[in-house]
Amino acid sequence: MATRQHGVQALLNRIFALAESLQDPQARCSAFLDVALAQKRLGGREAEQALDQAVECVGRVTEIDEKIRLLCDIALAQPLLQKSAVPFLDRARALAASGARTGWFRLALTEALLMDISQRSFALALQEAQKLPTGMQRIRALADVGFSQMEMGDFAAARSTIDAISEPYETAHMLAELALTEHRAGRDGGTSLAAARRIAENLQAPDRTLEARCFVAVSLASVDPHAALRMLMAVQDEADVLSDPALAAHANCQIAAAKAQMGYIEEAKLRAERIPESSYKDSAWRSIASEEAKGGHAEDAINTVSRMRQPHLRERALSRVIGWMARASTGAVEKVGPRDASRDPA
Repeated sequence: MATRQHGVQALLNRIFALAESLQDPQARCSAFLDVALAQKRLGGREAEQALDQAVECVGRVTEIDEKIRLLCDIALAQPLLQKSAVPFLDRARALAASGARTGWFRLALTEALLMDISQRSFALALQEAQKLPTGMQRIRALADVGFSQMEMGDFAAARSTIDAISEPYETAHMLAELALTEHRAGRDGGTSLAAARRIAENLQAPDRTLEARCFVAVSLASVDPHAALRMLMAVQDEADVLSDPALAAHANCQIAAAKAQMGYIEEAKLRAERIPESSYKDSAWRSIASEEAKGGHAEDAINTVSRMRQPHLRERALSRVIGWMARASTGAVEKVGPRDASRDPA
């Protein structure tokens, strides 16, 4: 038991040092919030110090929507830290009133997530999402709600939210995620997966079609790994003959991510190495590092992140890795705040 505690404390010390090394305030805030929660779960004395670091970082974020998101993430952590979420929600509300684009949606979603799971309703969050401008802001807001509904097991509501997205590529992505979540919950996700596959096969842009088929392959792997691998190999063959370098980079980024998610880490790295230096290559390394961290290979994940060339993307990827390391240290799997719905190199 003493050896186990010593190992956990050594891991916590490691992630605290990694969080301190971050300069980007967004990445640093998210990392220290994960550290604070891990310390609290283990009864560590450094939980308050880590939380103070997270709060201090928010003050240095200049983009209002991003500051609101971080304040809401901190608010969501407060019940676990046995503190009140109200001060952080009030700060977020004051910023939202100043004209933030996604502020009121983020507040509505956060307040829904703070409710007891038996009382949780996303009606107000969905209302606020629909008020956002058509495009990625609205899509990502609806995706956040959809992911949250999946995680609480309300698959019918999640399907309804996905139907409201009304953009074929994003709908295919979300349906594939829904099928995967249903499979993991012991439910039949075949209907969702078939719908995702139909949409993916009919997309017009070649890179989007290949990317959506990668999402389908990852979901299919949970029920038929061999069929999923055949699908992914077919996608890879088609990507290899794309004449447009930008389209090829986009497709190969998602092939690498899909391989990593399916457990083929070394093959994913080989595919990532083929991508010319770009945000797509960094995005591929980020996806691979996340899967390594989820699998408990923290040092491998840190080394993979170090291969990224763009500093702000590298720091945000390392923040993700720190989060997985922090959760692994306590045996917890839950993430505070909505899942990251984005697969874009951002």
